[in-house]
Order: sequence, then structure tokens, then C-alpha cells
Amino acid sequence: MTAVRNRGGDRRLWALIWARLRRDPVALGAAIVLLALAIVVIAAPLTAPRDPLRQEPSIRLSPPLTPGYPLGADGLGRDVLSRLIWGGQISLVVGVVPVLLAALAGVTIGTFSGFFGGRLDNVLMRCLDVIFAFPAILLALAIVATLGPSISNAMLAITVVGIPSFARLIRASVLSLKEQAFVDAARALGAGSGRIVLRHILPNSVSTVVVYGTLEVGKTVVFAAGLSFLGLGVQPPTPEWGAMLADGRQVLAVAPHVSTVPGLLIFLVTVGLNVLGDALRDALDPRLRG
Repeated sequence: MTAVRNRGGDRRLWALIWARLRRDPVALGAAIVLLALAIVVIAAPLTAPRDPLRQEPSIRLSPPLTPGYPLGADGLGRDVLSRLIWGGQISLVVGVVPVLLAALAGVTIGTFSGFFGGRLDNVLMRCLDVIFAFPAILLALAIVATLGPSISNAMLAITVVGIPSFARLIRASVLSLKEQAFVDAARALGAGSGRIVLRHILPNSVSTVVVYGTLEVGKTVVFAAGLSFLGLGVQPPTPEWGAMLADGRQVLAVAPHVSTVPGLLIFLVTVGLNVLGDALRDALDPRLRG
């Protein structure tokens, strides 16, 4: 019966969150735009008008609205729109997967550290302090430079630099939650540490992870684009938004659309994710629940 009540409570909570998001037109618009973009990107074989690697020298650097090339062509005569759509698949994976992995590792570390405390907490936090001692971008550059430029190594670097933030966030949440009366009540009823963590601590920390993770995806998209821009992420000729920005540097004066179009798309996605994250934070704030 407890599980049924918990599921019912979860459904009511998410129904309340959805109701609040619907009353926020900016957040709802951001969610619709991001969802539409994700659908177009995932369905790239159907939505991309051309092969993103096909070169047409006769139309190289064609401006937007050129017949057959709505967003123009790059310096090798490749369709910018098709490359944006196919590149979005990589940007989506690079933006989401490292955040999920960092969240999984960070939540695990932060939960153990905050719940059990003592020497374990001290050791884990000092290890994370070592990572925090380095600026995130420099640490990521060092990891990728050591392992070699590739998309998998870039994702690994982004995951590593993201773990400490999730761990500290969850640790703070766990430290607060484990002192609450419902945890004492669970202990009094004979619940073990594992049950308390899985049934009481983590479910009450989900909202924190969801909000922070949403904001981190936008940050990670920019981070990954920066690595690709520096030549340490996706390698040519594979389309990716950051790599497209780098390609356009050489022709910026004569064909600014080659760089500005992917740059605007990165900006749009990042702003949309931040707006959605802020709205989720407000919707999940228990002080605003009525």
C-alpha cells in the first residue's frame, strides 16, 4: 500500500508541475521549441533534405534562401541545413549523455558521502576538491589532449568535470533530509540504511537533480561545442555545431551565415534549456506548492 500511495503522490506532484508549466507561456514555448527541435534532429534521415557530407563546388558559400539550400552552403558546398540537422544528433548525445553519467556518479558519491558521513565523507569530498581545484575547461582540455581528440574522449572529459557539482549538490540535500522527522520515523520502524536511502532520501532529491541536470545540459552543449571548435571534439568531416562554427571562421567575412547559423542554434538551445530549468525549479519549489 505504501508503494501505491507513493506512486499516486508522484503522479499528483508531476500533474501539479505540468499545470504550473502550462501557466508559464515562456517556459511552455521553450519546451515546445526544444521538443520540436529534438524530433527534427532524431528524425534526421527523414527531415534533412540532403546528404550532409555531399560537396557541390558550384554552390559553395551560397547565401541563405538559395534555391534548394534554405540556409545556404558552406565553403565546400555542403548544405548548411542538412549539416545542422545531422550535427544536432551529435550535439544532443554529447549534451545529454555526459550529464546523465555525471548525475549517476555524482548522486551515488553525494548520497554515500552525505548519509554515512565521517571518514568516508571526508575522503570523498577531498577527492572532489582535487577536481574542483582546476577550472573545468582547462581540466577537460587536459583530459582530451592526453587521450586524443575524439567525440568519446570529449564526452568522458565533460562527464569527469561534471561529477563534483552533482555530488556536492546531492550531499547537501542528503545532509538536510537525513535530519528530517520522516527519516527518524523510518528508522524507528526498523528500516535499514539502504531502504531509507532508496525509499525516502533519493525520491526527495529527484527534483534537485532534474532542475540542475536541465541547466547542465545547456551548459554541456556549449562546452562540447567549444571543444569541437578547438579541434578536440568531433573530427571533420562529421557535422557538429561547434565544428561548423570552426569551419566558418575562415570565410566569416564573405559568408557569415556558415558560422552565425550554428551559433544562433546553440544560443537558442542554451537559452531554452535555461528557461525550462528555471521554470522547473519554480514548479518544484515546495514553498510554492498550493
